[in-house]
Amino acid sequence: ENNLLYDAFNTDVLRGSAMLGNPNMEAQRTNAYEINYNNQLSDIFALNISAYYKDIYNQVGMVYIHALPTPYQEYSVSEYGNSKGIEFELRKNPLPTDHLGITFNYTLSSVIGTSSSADSYYQPALEPYTKVPAYPLTEYPLSNDRTHRLNLIVDFSWGSNQGPSIGGIYPLENAFINLSGFFQSGAPYTKLSLSQNPKAEINSERGPSYWRADLRFQKAFMLRDYFGEGAGKTSIEFFVDINNIFNRTAMSGFYTTTGDPD
Repeated sequence: ENNLLYDAFNTDVLRGSAMLGNPNMEAQRTNAYEINYNNQLSDIFALNISAYYKDIYNQVGMVYIHALPTPYQEYSVSEYGNSKGIEFELRKNPLPTDHLGITFNYTLSSVIGTSSSADSYYQPALEPYTKVPAYPLTEYPLSNDRTHRLNLIVDFSWGSNQGPSIGGIYPLENAFINLSGFFQSGAPYTKLSLSQNPKAEINSERGPSYWRADLRFQKAFMLRDYFGEGAGKTSIEFFVDINNIFNRTAMSGFYTTTGDPD
């Protein structure tokens, strides 16, 4: 972005803790690798496995310039990021006899780096003895690092004259039921003291995990059943969505001093 290059670069008077652009920054460089394995295990089961690895060099961060009389901070390509993971997906196609389709997906991943954003270290904490800005010396889990993510989709579908019968009537014919849910582990955060100073390594703590499930019921009414074959394949469909069917309460945040959710 242009502001990272030129903001306040030609300023005449510096204010305290000013953020200056840096037009001499090098371009970012990303090395990315991915490998996939797909196998049609049978007529109804399929397996996909994907693994990826990515290095991101020259990410934008900030450096503290201890100039006199007014110190300032300048954007710099001084940060590094890395992401890697493996994903498993197993799919089952529905059969005319069971009307059941399943998609199971699991991802194990890691996202680490030396800065979550370009201005993560604006006005950084000072070393207690030297009183100089304290920057991390190694990578740490970034704010979007979630180790585990699981997705599950279960589908039930019936065609014309299919499903349970009551007195020759098929209430679930041309109906579709979708149940989808996910689970994800908590995001990292830095534990703080009551005075809001870090009391542990950056992002060394984990917030609570979360899961939820949603449901959709959809049914089509074929117009030819009411108006004859002249209506062709025209249908009217109705659906109902139920979000968060187990009434799971998601946190809006959590207290970084205790780790308790809000």
